[in-house]
Amino acid sequence: MFTKWLDRKPKSDEQSHALGATVDGGLSEYMVLNENAAVFSPETLTDNQSSTLPVAAFVN
Repeated sequence: MFTKWLDRKPKSDEQSHALGATVDGGLSEYMVLNENAAVFSPETLTDNQSSTLPVAAFVN
């Protein structure tokens, strides 16, 4: 969701790099990202379960 946010409370400038906001492709089936903006999902989670992690982190 936020391509430059890795930990702590997001800074105001990090929110401007949100997929679908100022960065195109938020609803894409496939997209090309900088390797620093992506992480591996845990092997214990399915793809559907992993897809909820960015939302959970945002509302926490």
